[in-house]
Order: sequence, then C-alpha cells, then structure tokens
Amino acid sequence: MPDIDHLRQLVAFADKGTLSGTARELHMSQPAVSRTMQRLETEFKVDLFDRSNNGIALNDNGHLAVTLARHVIEQYDSMLASVRQFDARHRSIVIAACAPVPMLVIRRMIERLYLSVSVRQILDGDDALLMRMLVSGDCQLIVLNHPISDKGLTCVPFMRESLTLAVPKGHILERFEALHFSDFNGYNIVLNPDIGFWMDVCRRHLPASHLLVQRTSDAFGVIAENSDIFYFSTSQSRDYAAKVLRSDARRTFIPIVDSEATATYYAVCRIGRSPSLTALMEELGRFGIQ
Repeated sequence: MPDIDHLRQLVAFADKGTLSGTARELHMSQPAVSRTMQRLETEFKVDLFDRSNNGIALNDNGHLAVTLARHVIEQYDSMLASVRQFDARHRSIVIAACAPVPMLVIRRMIERLYLSVSVRQILDGDDALLMRMLVSGDCQLIVLNHPISDKGLTCVPFMRESLTLAVPKGHILERFEALHFSDFNGYNIVLNPDIGFWMDVCRRHLPASHLLVQRTSDAFGVIAENSDIFYFSTSQSRDYAAKVLRSDARRTFIPIVDSEATATYYAVCRIGRSPSLTALMEELGRFGIQ
C-alpha cells in the first residue's frame, strides 16, 4: 500500500496543480515531490499523469487515485484520533459539575484512587448541557443537584451543601440565628465568579440586591476580607477556600433556611462506558451525605 505521506502529496498536487506549488505548500523541494509522484505510479503500476513540456497533469487514473486517496487519508486520520482519544480517556477523567465544591471533593478522591490519572474540570450550572456532555462522552462523570433515573446511568448521592451569609460583626442582622433570602434582599452581595447553579439561585431570590460578581476568585477574596459587604459561604466551601476566608473573625456565618439554600449533590456516570469509575462511585457511596 502506498505510504500515507505519499498520498498526502498526491492530494496536495491535485489541489495546487503544479509540482512547484505542491513543494511550496508542503515545504519540500520540487525534485522530492517529483520522485514521490514517480513512486506512486510504480506502486499503482499504472500511469497517473500526462506529461508534457509544461510539466505533469493528472489523467483519469490519477483523478480516481486522488478521490480514493482523500478517503484513505480521512479514514487514517480518524483512526489516529480515535485511538488517541481512547488512550486519553484511560489516562484522564473529565468531570463536569453544577457547583464548585462537589467537583473539588471528587477531584481529591480521584487523585487518591487513581494516582496516574489526570483530572480536567468543567463548571456549568446548565443541567441539560451537563447531560449532553455525559451522553456524548465529552466527560465521564457529572454532578447534578437532583437525582436522575435514566436507564444506563448510575446516580449516587454523596454530599449536601447549605448556604450561610457572612454578616459583619455588629450588623443588625447578626442577632438572627437563621435567615431567609427575603431578610437581606436589597443588600449588596459580593460573589465569586465561578459558583455554577448558585448564581441562578441568587438572582431568583435576591432581585433587589446588587450582586457584585468579581472577575477572579482573588478579587473576591480581597473584597470579602477588606470590606463589610455580605458574601455567601458554606461549611464545605470554607474547607477549600483561601485561608483568610476559612474562619473570618470579623464575620458571623448565619444559615439560610430557604429550601433552595441547601443542595444535595449526585454523581452520575455511565458505568458501561467508563468501567474504571466503578471504584470512585463506590467510594462516593461510602462517603455518604455530609
């Protein structure tokens, strides 16, 4: 069978029309391209070109060879891509989650269970998008804030997260042991940029508040540390936050008791497609609702 690189040169010649143009396109010398065309004729055992003083041109055999070569090249490139993607799936795990904290919890588990596997994270609050990514194979595991019972999917509840409001010491709201969203609707609130579905929760329940979404987590940390503007936290998120925000002595963390201020997270995967995740899903099942 002709060398795949030789077939690429043949296709390039068909596209450019001249040996010189092909050589420039492929960053080769013209004599090298000419020798490849001669080798292809030897391998096919037919003439592929009409020759004249002005150079060579594809004949009918050559046009057919080019058509078939394009197909062979496409199949060859597809084969390489499929094998490389297969290898990548076995050396990396892609997680897509609706919120940042459960994604970090799972990442730490993966790094402990699969020492040689890399992890890529995708954060998006759109459930429909997360499901499409799982079904298409763009990710191996997703995290939702509700259960799902689709055939072929494994769904495991593994943690719960509840919002608290970080209120400055001495503020009038500090005297409350618990709050509803309506109690502080209208106050300015600084938000981390990457909070997934929690952003929609804030917008729905705090229509009168100015939600000051920062461009970076560092900017959020600076404002939270150096101002009296409210911000949200959870006991779980403080475990992963910058050190200064883990126990802010200037703040009182008051639980928010509305039902939408608490989320239960579910890890969802297709075990049939990703059998290597069996150990992870079992570990998440043992993790239990926190």
